[in-house]
Amino acid sequence: MKFWTKTYFSVLLLFLLVFNISICYIMYTTYNSMIGSEKEKVLSEYSFIKQSLINDMDTLDSNGKLSNDTIKNLITYYSGYYSSEITSFLFLEDNKSIFSNLQYNLKTVPDSMLNTESSEKVALLSEKENKYILVSSAFDKDSKRYSLVYCYRIDRVMDTWRKLKINFIYFSFGISSALAIFLAILLNSSSKPLKKLTDFVVRIKSGDYDNKIEVKGRDEFALLGEQFNEMSEKISTTMQQLSSDMEMKQQFIDNLSHELRTPLTSIYGYADYIQKAAISEEDKYEATSFIMKESRRLQVMASRLLDMTIRRKVDIEKKRINLDELFEKVLKNISLTAKEKSISISVKNELYSILGDEDLIESLLINLLENALKASENNQTIELVGKNLNEKAIIEVIDHGKGIEAEHITHITEAFYRVDKARAKAEGGAGLGLTLCKQIMDMHHGELQVTSELNKGTTVILTFTTL
Repeated sequence: MKFWTKTYFSVLLLFLLVFNISICYIMYTTYNSMIGSEKEKVLSEYSFIKQSLINDMDTLDSNGKLSNDTIKNLITYYSGYYSSEITSFLFLEDNKSIFSNLQYNLKTVPDSMLNTESSEKVALLSEKENKYILVSSAFDKDSKRYSLVYCYRIDRVMDTWRKLKINFIYFSFGISSALAIFLAILLNSSSKPLKKLTDFVVRIKSGDYDNKIEVKGRDEFALLGEQFNEMSEKISTTMQQLSSDMEMKQQFIDNLSHELRTPLTSIYGYADYIQKAAISEEDKYEATSFIMKESRRLQVMASRLLDMTIRRKVDIEKKRINLDELFEKVLKNISLTAKEKSISISVKNELYSILGDEDLIESLLINLLENALKASENNQTIELVGKNLNEKAIIEVIDHGKGIEAEHITHITEAFYRVDKARAKAEGGAGLGLTLCKQIMDMHHGELQVTSELNKGTTVILTFTTL
């Protein structure tokens, strides 16, 4: 059963229960009020008749004319005065009937109504389809006890009550039916946002993350719809990111497989050559040198690939880095390579410090300087510059080597991309150095820019937003 259907029947049942109990209570109080009013009316008439009868009996007694016949004549007079259709009397002397035109069956009159004291007793009695109000009381006269029973038929009141009861029933049925229809329309309309949310979840389950829920109003359903839209957007973004990561990982695997194939084949070939062929010491040295060179290239490539995979997932902790000390460490690291090519590295630093991860920044600068060394000819100069520009820390690595063609500059930070594949292999490049540099700058919320001119040199600009 649907939620709105269960809510509908629950609310409708509760309303009908409360409403009809209220109607029954109103009917009950109305009925009692009508009967109570009639009782007061009958009591008032009875008191008047009784007092008039006592006064008349006293008058007859004072004239010496009081007898059963004169009393009977009095009662007959009173019974004729009031409508015989709705009123009747029973007059008793010492519990013996003197006069009776009682419409109500005397045999069914309760004994308590006949054996009365001076106080008045009132009873509501039914006979067939008729209802009667009986009033009785007793009084003493000349050592005799007289009892007067007054019977009043309330046909008109009961007819009014029956009509009123029918109206109550019709009113209750009409209101209940109208509410049932109105409640069904209201709940069905109110549950439409819930149906939309359900359909939306089904679409999300089937992989359709681009759909949005149309949000109207500011109720709970609207707020929930907004949350679902945000959730869908985040899921869509996450799925796109996962898809992109999967593609990148697959590209890494494909390119790495390609990169490994050639050096491994060469290494295996030279090792097999050393093992099976009779060669001179000079040839053996040359073969082992090649094996060591290719092994070193594989080691660098695997290390950089591991750095790229791990570091992109880790938040860095930034600390204050003294740039003079950092530049000194970097230069010491690459001094042997620079010495082999007789390349000098000049340092011009105007910065005192920056915020960042020292190990990552050191790795970044070493990568850039190694690339500059590879691109430079013997006896050339490389510049390492630190300066403050527009409240931003700028570090530049400038070489005057071979340069890069404009068509390659936008791709050089892509994984495994090489401008000159033959030269890169000869120099041990894996095509991952600048990709790692770009990721390090991204982790520092900085920017890496490359400007170059063929045969004139390359400038790599690192921009840090935190000094």
